[in-house]
Amino acid sequence: METHNQKLTPKSFLNTLAIFHLAFTFAPLAFGLFVLYTMNESKLNFDNFADPLLYILIAVGVVSFFLSNYLYKMHIKSLKEKPSLREKISGFQAAIIVSFTPLEGASLLATFAADNYSNIFYLIVSAALICCIFYRRPTKDKIARDLELNRAQKNQFNKNEEFID
Repeated sequence: METHNQKLTPKSFLNTLAIFHLAFTFAPLAFGLFVLYTMNESKLNFDNFADPLLYILIAVGVVSFFLSNYLYKMHIKSLKEKPSLREKISGFQAAIIVSFTPLEGASLLATFAADNYSNIFYLIVSAALICCIFYRRPTKDKIARDLELNRAQKNQFNKNEEFID
């Protein structure tokens, strides 16, 4: 059986990451805007401090933020010892997806709560989580720094059209 090795360039890798980042940012943003637009009686309600959902969503948001950081660091830590640039960047792609997932999930949960209870505060929680995803956009410099690429790997990574071994 013949295996198909896809040719990967730094440019195509960065384009793929940009698409992932856009999807993880745009999906909850679009859903949040849809919910905001379709809300019948939207209100910013802080009157009911006995509402456990208020505290649950804030806790889920905070936990998802720290979980996202932890998962990213654990994946990156294991990638630093990989010998080849291809192994490092393939693993980096997985690290990005795994680290964005808790933030997106918590954001969608907050948006569902906003839709069900017509409280805009839940959309604010969702927006804060979307901002976390937005600001974690992977760039070439961040990738090189986080993976601690050596000089040869950096040179290869900076050649946009050259295939990565």
